Parts: sequence; C-alpha cells; structure tokens
Amino acid sequence: MAVAFGADVKDINPGADPSFSGPSVSGSNTAGFVVAALQTGPTSIDIDTGGVTWDSSAMTFVKETVAAGTFRTRMLLYRLVAVSSGVTTIAVDWTGSVVDWVYAFYATGVDQSTPERATPLTEHVTTSTTHADLSPTSATDDLVFSIIAPDGGSGHAVAGSQTLRESDTTVASLKLYAASAPGASGTVQMDWTADAVRPYDHVAWSIQAAVGGAPTLKNLALLGVGT
Repeated sequence: MAVAFGADVKDINPGADPSFSGPSVSGSNTAGFVVAALQTGPTSIDIDTGGVTWDSSAMTFVKETVAAGTFRTRMLLYRLVAVSSGVTTIAVDWTGSVVDWVYAFYATGVDQSTPERATPLTEHVTTSTTHADLSPTSATDDLVFSIIAPDGGSGHAVAGSQTLRESDTTVASLKLYAASAPGASGTVQMDWTADAVRPYDHVAWSIQAAVGGAPTLKNLALLGVGT
C-alpha cells in the first residue's frame, strides 16, 4: 500500500502554554506525533507538569535531542496511539513564556503496540555545518519521518527519495523543515543540505506499519511561536 500525503495547516500564534486546532482525524490504526522546539537560555524553558495532550489525552514522551539545561536549542518528540476522530486540539504546557514552534501530524495504518520501529535517532549539533543526515532502522511499508530545526539560515533542501512536507522560516532564529520517505529494509537515510553553515537539532524515526498495510500520512499542523 502506497504512502499518501494529505494536507497541512499552519497557525502562527505567539504566547505561553499554546493550544491549537490540530488535524481532523479519520481512519484506523492511528497514531499522532508532536514535536516541540524550544530555544532560550539553559533552564528557563521546558515541558511543564501538564505535558503535551492530544484532545486532552496525555501523549507519551518518546525522545529529545538534548537534555534540559543545555543551551541553546532542544526538540522533543511525543506520541499517542489511537487518537480520537474528528477535529482535534493539541495543547502544550511549558515552563517559561515562549517557545519557537510545535509541529503535529498523524498517520493511519500504524502498529498500535510499537509505533516506532526503533528508538528515534537525534542530533544536537552546536558547530556550523552545511549537511545533516540520520539513518533510522526501517522496513518495507514503514513511513520514515525527519524533522530538522536549524539555528537561522534561509533554507534547507532534502535529498534522495525524501518528500518535503513542511518548510517554515517564520521564526528567524529557529527554522522548521520536515520530510518523509518510504520505508525500506535495513535503514533509510534522511538527508538535508543547508544554504549556509548553521548549528541544528534533528530527529528521524520510522513509523512501523500495522499488519496488512503501510502507514498513511494524513494531516499536519504547525504552531509557531515567534521569539
């Protein structure tokens, strides 16, 4: 079964503890994913006790690019299986007052017991570079996803078999780029090239297919909080 991309939507909404309309969910064997990008001093911004919720259901923390208290950027990945149908609301509880963006999407046909085929791979690169790549473990019928947050610059380009899903440069100091690629046996390289040398944070993982079909990427939503 082919992987199909739906539609995306953006909501630029500065403020603390953001809550925004997420994807309108339909289909079976669903899983929702949220990535939050934080940028500030070493300790003043973090996910608070309320965590991240999808229609009031607490999402599971999966992976972060670097531990709290590390200057200057972090990305955190959350996931929830069997997300509710219809128009959704995604809410994030922060400490501090400002984050850069939150990115959310869901897929159908996802394995409900093990949504990620393996632990997601992450990079927190503080030196300047023009190239970034991660190669998560994958399999045929999986959907491989990659999200990169460069510190500045004006553009990142995908390479190889990747399909660009999101490109947002609203937040001048922390951009957002997302891409997906079909799963394959072994690993799938998620590869980015930059227009200029920049530090970056990067997460990539393979969404594991349920028995009988590949995950189908549905809607995406973006909340960008400008600094």
